[in-house]
Amino acid sequence: MIRDYVREALLNERRSGRKILRTLKGRIVRDIMHVITGQLSKVSVPLAEYSDHGYAEEDVLSSYELEEYEWEKKIAGSDTPEFYPTISVTVVVVENSSRQQFNVSGESVEGSSIEVLVELPTNWPSKNFQALHAELGNTILHELEHLSQIGGLMSYDRGERYYAFDVTGEPQSGEARNYLLDPSEVAGHVIGYSEGASSMEDLRSRLRADLETYSRLGRIVEDDVEVVLSGWMDWAKKNLHGKKFK
Repeated sequence: MIRDYVREALLNERRSGRKILRTLKGRIVRDIMHVITGQLSKVSVPLAEYSDHGYAEEDVLSSYELEEYEWEKKIAGSDTPEFYPTISVTVVVVENSSRQQFNVSGESVEGSSIEVLVELPTNWPSKNFQALHAELGNTILHELEHLSQIGGLMSYDRGERYYAFDVTGEPQSGEARNYLLDPSEVAGHVIGYSEGASSMEDLRSRLRADLETYSRLGRIVEDDVEVVLSGWMDWAKKNLHGKKFK
C-alpha cells in the first residue's frame, strides 16, 4: 500500500514537470543576472526595453522584458504540442536608498508572464551576487509554480489531493490565515525554497527563517510561525519525493 502510494506520488511529480521547471528557472535566473550586471548580449532570449514600471527614471538601473521562454512541461489534458507555449519575464532593477539589503519580489500573470522587481541598496557590493542569485531562484521557482496551478499552463495533479495539508493550531493573524496558508501559496513557498534545501530538515530551517521575517516585520504574530510552518511542512512531506527529502 505504501509502496503504491510512493510510486503514484513519484509519477505525479514527473508529470508535473518539476524538473523541467527547475531547468527553466535556472535559465531565467541566469538571464536576470545578466541584466543586472549589464551583460545584455548574454541573455538567451529576445529582450526589449520596458518603460511601464511606475518608478522614477533616476531610480531605475535597468528595465527589460525577456521574451519567449518555451514552456516545455506537460500541460494537463493535452498531448505534446507541435509548438510549445511561451512566457515572458519582466525585470525591473531599481536603486532604493532606504534599503540596507537587496530585496526580490515577484508576481505571476496567469498563463503568460512573471514580473520581477529587484531593489538594490545604494552602492550595493557585487560580492553579494551569490545571495542575490539564490533569492532570485527562490522567487522564480515560486512564480513558475503559480503558473502551473491554473489556466492554460496548468500541470497534472492540481486537484484537491495536491492542495491538501494539515495544520497544527489556529492562525491568529489575517496574513497567516488568508495568504500564507492559502493552498496555492503553501505550494509556492515550499516549492520555491525546496530547490536550495539539502534535506527536509534544511527545508524546515529555511521556511522557519522566512516566517520569522514575517513575524519580525509585524505581518504575523509570533505564534503563527509554528502554525504556518506545520502546514507548510505537512504539504512538503506529502509532495516532495526527491532523494534528498527522504
